[in-house]
Order: sequence, then structure tokens, then C-alpha cells
Amino acid sequence: MEAIKAWRSENAKKFQHRVDPLFLLERDGKTVVACRLSGNFPNGAVTTNFVFTLAGGKIASLVIE
Repeated sequence: MEAIKAWRSENAKKFQHRVDPLFLLERDGKTVVACRLSGNFPNGAVTTNFVFTLAGGKIASLVIE
């Protein structure tokens, strides 16, 4: 959790961005949230997947594809 907070904080200092969820689906026992990421970073916008593995009602892992 601390590593995610640190990563998030560093990126917030460098880039102003917005994350807009597009849709959610279940895939291979994981929760996938497709998002549109836009802001003042190189190329300005991208669609990406946030792939969550849940355990006990909490996030056990997150992979950004």
C-alpha cells in the first residue's frame, strides 16, 4: 500500500491527469476496469486497464495494462 501511495504522489507532482472509468468486467477471476487516462503527459491520453485481484473483499494486487 505504501508503494502505491508513493508512486501516486510522485506522478501527481509531475503530471496533472484525470482517470475516467469506461466499463468494468470480470476476466479470469479478476476485476478489470477499463479507463481513459488523460492529462499533460506525453501523448496526452490513453485507454488502459486496471486489473484487480480481490481477496477477502480487499485489493490483493493491481496490474495496469
